[in-house]
Amino acid sequence: MNICVVSDTHGNIEYLKKLAAMVSGTADILIHLGDNSFDINEIINPGIKIFTVPGMNERIYRDKTTQRRKIEIIDNIKFLLTHSPHITGSDLPGDKSPEELSAEADIVLFGHTHTPSIEIINDKIWINPGHMKSQYDRGSPASYCMINTEKPVRMEIRELLTNKIILDYSI
Repeated sequence: MNICVVSDTHGNIEYLKKLAAMVSGTADILIHLGDNSFDINEIINPGIKIFTVPGMNERIYRDKTTQRRKIEIIDNIKFLLTHSPHITGSDLPGDKSPEELSAEADIVLFGHTHTPSIEIINDKIWINPGHMKSQYDRGSPASYCMINTEKPVRMEIRELLTNKIILDYSI
């Protein structure tokens, strides 16, 4: 199964459509980790399953009925989807922190910082696909992550405009 992960599109539909064309026919699932998660509605493809969580810049993030973080099981891998890697001032009282919820996950997917990364923290893989806000933001190029769940599981963060792999990891 191939999973495409994006975050922080901030209304850049042009980049999102470019990505959709690039992964068409190869991605089975598309995950948006917030800050304009509703941008994904611009590229709905009936063949791709979509998961989203809102970002802190989205009005619904502060709605008590909104699920700000969630666990999704894909190919027997438990993914924690969260916008921020930490509790922030935008979270509601009683919200569990991503660090706490990571105990239930195999891989943590987060955004917010706009900086692509793959790290091992407390024996868990933490992946930030970066951003798709503009060509460069906060010193990082527009990027996304592809995860192939076949053994060995392969994770690649790719620069959007060149499709060059900038980080990769396998387990």
